[in-house]
Amino acid sequence: MPKPSLSQILAPYEADPEGYSRLWRQATSEEALRLFLPFFPLPPCRGVDIGAGDGRDATFLAHRGYTMTAVEPSAALRRFAQQRPDANSAVTWVDDALPDLWNVRRSVPEARFRFALLSSVLMHVPEDDHDSAMVALSAILEPCGRVFLSLRQQTDPARLMFPTTVATLTPKIQRAGLRIVHAVENLPSSWRGGSVGVPTWDFLVLEKGAL
Repeated sequence: MPKPSLSQILAPYEADPEGYSRLWRQATSEEALRLFLPFFPLPPCRGVDIGAGDGRDATFLAHRGYTMTAVEPSAALRRFAQQRPDANSAVTWVDDALPDLWNVRRSVPEARFRFALLSSVLMHVPEDDHDSAMVALSAILEPCGRVFLSLRQQTDPARLMFPTTVATLTPKIQRAGLRIVHAVENLPSSWRGGSVGVPTWDFLVLEKGAL
């Protein structure tokens, strides 16, 4: 089966950015990031939200004092996010996507980020591209920078997804010069009460080595 194009993966979000925003905002950023927040560096520092969607988390983190870049490949979602009443003008939006993040790497070649957030994003990256994705993440991080990564374990018939496991991803993480410093596996979607049939998630905190 041929690898789907980025436009095919993005098609549901292009068609209904408002609907997906409503879905995501069933949880607040505090709820969605609650397992990660104790591991965040203290502000001020630079962070990047990759697959930023409607800007929920980038806006939240900017209000907490972080200098945020929001990376989102869907033009419809970027427009919707920047037109929201709670949009933060301090958030810099970039059109880019995994696995390579070329636009980010070209636009800020001299600057790196203290952390990268990937909330419900890697599921849209085909497994063959995971090595490249981990290398790109490592490349944009400062030494000792961290990646906050959530992995969805089930597919969705309305969207193209490629679930992976912590065991499968771990060697690729290590080959990119990253290590797992914290992991919580098989948690239900907290904002849906863990009901039968909702996705389960793995939450990883990765750290880049010091130079």
